[in-house]
Amino acid sequence: MIFISAEASANGPAAWLSVGEKDGNTGFAVGFRGVDLGIELGGINESDYSSPDIYDYPVPHTDFTDLGKQKVDSAIGLDVLGFYNASRQLSFYGGLGLYFQQYIRIGQSNISGLLYTEAEETEADAAFSAGIQFFPSNSVLLGIGYHSIRGINGQIGIKF
Repeated sequence: MIFISAEASANGPAAWLSVGEKDGNTGFAVGFRGVDLGIELGGINESDYSSPDIYDYPVPHTDFTDLGKQKVDSAIGLDVLGFYNASRQLSFYGGLGLYFQQYIRIGQSNISGLLYTEAEETEADAAFSAGIQFFPSNSVLLGIGYHSIRGINGQIGIKF
């Protein structure tokens, strides 16, 4: 998405940190924008298991329980943002992104209780976002937005 504005020079380069929440899980991102375009690198911690807790090979015996396909570690991705600069202090944005989530079919040993990888795959999901950025001074950025994977988020950053 590309938006053009007569106020483009007013809302120049900026960088920000974003923290949010969706379904009880914490979303996070770091972003950078030029005048009309920007990017965000983000993720959300909504995993069922952490990869260090799972051996990366199958259960070494036949006495185990298949726990099924489970989310492992955080989903991460990249968004491309387009900005409409409504005034010297206010910008609206929309974006599209792609996020990756690792899944592992986990086997749990009935003998030791340890977790093992029976199969794994990575899935990609498309994302969209929209929000508002406000510049209360020449160097501060405040924002609020919604991201389809990372949820509702707040932003704080600096304008260059």
